[in-house]
Amino acid sequence: MNAPTKQPPTAVKTALSALRKHPEWYLFQIAAGKKFPPLAENMLNDGIRPPGATNDPATVAKWDSAFNVGIAPNASRLVFMDVDTKPGKKGAATLKALVEKHGPLPKTLTVRTPSGGLHFWFSETPKVKHRFGRNAFGPDVDCPQYVLLPGSRADGGGYTVVDQSPIIPAPAWFAEYLIERESPATIGDNTAPAVELDDPENIKRAIHYLRNDAKPSIHYQNGEYALLMTAAMLKDIGISEQTAVALLIKHYNVPGRCEPLWDVGEGPTADRLDVKVHNAWAYLNQTQPGAHTAAADFGDDDANESDINQTLKVFLANPGNTRAQSRKARRMTARNRRASQWSK
Repeated sequence: MNAPTKQPPTAVKTALSALRKHPEWYLFQIAAGKKFPPLAENMLNDGIRPPGATNDPATVAKWDSAFNVGIAPNASRLVFMDVDTKPGKKGAATLKALVEKHGPLPKTLTVRTPSGGLHFWFSETPKVKHRFGRNAFGPDVDCPQYVLLPGSRADGGGYTVVDQSPIIPAPAWFAEYLIERESPATIGDNTAPAVELDDPENIKRAIHYLRNDAKPSIHYQNGEYALLMTAAMLKDIGISEQTAVALLIKHYNVPGRCEPLWDVGEGPTADRLDVKVHNAWAYLNQTQPGAHTAAADFGDDDANESDINQTLKVFLANPGNTRAQSRKARRMTARNRRASQWSK
């Protein structure tokens, strides 16, 4: 009689084992069989526990054993290299070129994805930090927003360890590719943020906008343009590209707001939400990220709730706005302030 086949540990069991060795890691849930959306937000904030993520074993032990588990890189002080080797992808060729240029990757924990790709795990160093970037190392080799733990399952397969080597510090040459965007913005540079991105108040306003004011993305009704403009609005009100993807997945890419739902992470480029968001950051750069926020408009002046709402109201009424719109909003709000003061 054949012995029963030993089942690999679930993602939750892997998570509990990982926290015994690495109590500093921050983990979060993802629905069973899914890679997204993560049930956590703001995962790329350096050193800050993302809402929805935890390093408490007692909490993780209560999670549904069928769920997948992801890990927040920045808070966990980890750096990931994600090599996409699916048919038509260039990840293997890019990795080969990187090895030829910098030498072989050092042995470290390596996980194979269901599609055959590879996740290389490294710890951060004083000079190498995790910086989210699509194609950060070259075509189809990303520094991903997060990765799934071994034992997670998606796309008909599982995430499995192919090299159990201990996690080692990231190679020094990673710093050439994982470059942090300079801030504050320099004059005349519309790609650099005008404010600190992902401010909690701006995230709250972004969620309100997505739930209440964003134009739905409906097929055959200019749905692609609606998504692009919605992503552009998030950029302009101070939301980073990676956080915008997470917010759109949770609050916009839902039945009734998007018909059909957009793909994320995989699928034809034309059908992917994350690609549309990236395009908004790459091409709709008439204004700086965060240019349409109270902080950018009022500088060191105190901006109250009505100031901020007036600013946002002007921008929503004038799609495709420019810096001139920022000045217009500021003038209108200042006028309203004076009128309010005179009426007292």
